[in-house]
Amino acid sequence: MSDQFLRIPAVMKKVALRKTAIYDKINAGDFPPPIKLGNVSVWLESEVDEWIQAKVAEYREAG
Repeated sequence: MSDQFLRIPAVMKKVALRKTAIYDKINAGDFPPPIKLGNVSVWLESEVDEWIQAKVAEYREAG
């Protein structure tokens, strides 16, 4: 499996949320936490994609 690291600007663009909203969701347990690489936080693209798919499924089930 090939995976890429995403930094916060790419995560923000991908999920259409601001940085504070992303970190609020992380603190609430509703978004994948970042991986610390030294002083840089990164996310696995596959985990972000899974979160997006879960949100789409929740929306469709509720509708």
